[in-house]
Amino acid sequence: MLHELLHSALRGGTELALAALPAAPLLGTKTPAPSVKNIVLVHGAFADGSSWYKVIPILQELGYHVAAVHRNYAATVSFREQLMGDALDPLKATEAGRILNRTKTRTGSYDLGKGHMLNWSDRANLSAIPLSEREPELLKQFPAGFVKWMVRRGRVLTTFPNFLINDVASSAIRVWRPVSASETELETWCFAPVGESPKAREARIRKFEDFFFPSSLAVPDDVAAMEGAQEGSFATGMGWVEFSRGRESSSDGADDAADDLGIVPATSNAQGDSEMCFFGFYRRWLELMSAPQN
Repeated sequence: MLHELLHSALRGGTELALAALPAAPLLGTKTPAPSVKNIVLVHGAFADGSSWYKVIPILQELGYHVAAVHRNYAATVSFREQLMGDALDPLKATEAGRILNRTKTRTGSYDLGKGHMLNWSDRANLSAIPLSEREPELLKQFPAGFVKWMVRRGRVLTTFPNFLINDVASSAIRVWRPVSASETELETWCFAPVGESPKAREARIRKFEDFFFPSSLAVPDDVAAMEGAQEGSFATGMGWVEFSRGRESSSDGADDAADDLGIVPATSNAQGDSEMCFFGFYRRWLELMSAPQN
């Protein structure tokens, strides 16, 4: 049965957003397309949608269309835009290439040292980016490589230990801090460049509202991941999980995209969702926690 294959692959409990699934043959055998075509994977024993990265290829080989929660958000807004058709202003569209077109959209991540990290992806729909209207102006002021990062790449910069700048779906600043041993407070603000046109400013704010919601953590699996991290910090009975996605595509120093920006990271990775950059974050934390107290 398919659910037995999934349990074997994950070595633990899972949840599927389906009441039942048909029987399926062993992997590697040929079979007619299943009657159930669409599967939505939601968080259960695991923290967020990215935890399904080993399961999704298995289901795809069996002929299913598979989506995790993050991708569901992108698919939903894409469907909304299709319903609007030509009536939709391109600037009001949602830039979701990093989710919907992963094989065609270049992504990457960097360990910047001292616990800082940067995740990025090329824009798949430039006309949906509010800053794109100022690209000709920016090219007169800054090197082409800088402008490429400003306009044509979405990025998330995490500054150790608790400050984040997100310029993907919209532009946002996020700060999180402990309130007590069991509570963490998050605050987020939408920000924009001075001199932005009213049309671009409105689109930026609407995109911020669309994606980040009141929690500031975007889609539900982000909230689940935050809650899981909070619970895991108590180190009581959570067990160990694999934390090595992207190891095979990691390299020391800068890649060509980092050269465009003029930075030399400790490591570069060709996967935007690589977990390797987090190693530097935790090493920095260990370094500070292990330092002699004056």
